[in-house]
Amino acid sequence: MWPTRKIDTMKEKDINQIKALLMAQLGELKAQADTTFTGLIDEAGCLPDLADQASLESERENLLRKRDRENRMIRDVLAALQRLDEGSYGTCDICGEDIALARLKAQPLATMCITCKTEMEKQQTHCG
Repeated sequence: MWPTRKIDTMKEKDINQIKALLMAQLGELKAQADTTFTGLIDEAGCLPDLADQASLESERENLLRKRDRENRMIRDVLAALQRLDEGSYGTCDICGEDIALARLKAQPLATMCITCKTEMEKQQTHCG
């Protein structure tokens, strides 16, 4: 694990601003997850028409995928908040360098500096 330096170089107002962004994002995601869950429950029923049943099943699959994405995002936000509390927030997972503050404000869930992220995307493009 890389040394925890970023939190020491970030100003308290920046930390509070990022924490507020993460908390707002967490609130929105939880509200969306509740709505998605309600949609799954409300769709219960018995439909006599096969086309309606197929359509309902397709909608349920989409809602389940959406719920899975929401849950992953919630876990990512909670992990970022934990890194903030631990003092390791803002350090690149790959090279251990500081992630630019502007990047963190724009992408509070970023775990890589722009250089490492760009390099990773280049490799994925060449391999995929």
